[in-house]
Amino acid sequence: EMVSFVESIKSEFHVIQLFHPHACSEHPSTFPGDDPELNEGYMGDTYGNKREGKITCCKHHFTWLMNTVFGLEETKDADGFLFTEEDYVVAPTIYETIQTGFSYIDEGRQEKYFGLAFDPTEGYTYNVNKNVLDRGWKETAFVTGPMAIRRDMFAKIKSHAKDYCTWDDYNWDWTIVHLMGINAVPYQILVPAKLQVAHIGLEGGLHEKAIDAKKKAMMLQYRNHLESFHQKIVNPYDRERNKLVKQKPFGGWGHPADQEHCMKLFGVS
Repeated sequence: EMVSFVESIKSEFHVIQLFHPHACSEHPSTFPGDDPELNEGYMGDTYGNKREGKITCCKHHFTWLMNTVFGLEETKDADGFLFTEEDYVVAPTIYETIQTGFSYIDEGRQEKYFGLAFDPTEGYTYNVNKNVLDRGWKETAFVTGPMAIRRDMFAKIKSHAKDYCTWDDYNWDWTIVHLMGINAVPYQILVPAKLQVAHIGLEGGLHEKAIDAKKKAMMLQYRNHLESFHQKIVNPYDRERNKLVKQKPFGGWGHPADQEHCMKLFGVS
């Protein structure tokens, strides 16, 4: 159904359709899926857990996607990309918001900000602070969610591919937080005061058990009503959140097969 929809809009929009060659859905019983042989002699991750293919899928997919879009000949003139997932919707002003954010960063702030995020509630965790609404934008430490980054930040990630690929954490976003903790990339991001993305697929996913009534209520509030946003950046509100330094990873990414495949995607050994 999704493939058919993309095909239906190709006459109206310039679309490059990519298919992940190592998707777990296409390889359920072989790497990166659940190949039983991979657990033979494997001592487990940081916490002694055996390898589970489904746990590794998101990080494999994001790592492949990031390397692919920044490496395509067809996209060589594109300086940056918005990375989101299929169960998010975006506001009609998402492109304008990205332009505004990067224009501000280009005023000599390239080494301060990792990029842009678009959910000031941080996954429906917080209500938007009045100070943020008054200023229009905030700066804070990156944690998760859809983001826009450019080639300079991807180059920094790639130059620390070994740190990224060997960190025993199945979450791509917490792996980036780890890179921020070791000063490989800046830890701060810019975020608009009004949601420019909304997560509509909270149920039935990997983290369904972590969803409470408050988050469900906020999801229902925003998923059908994302407001337009036109505010320029003058003096963003400082969230006053220090860099997150995670001492121990979440695990799930300790197997050499996952780490080696990751390194291969970055083109390093």
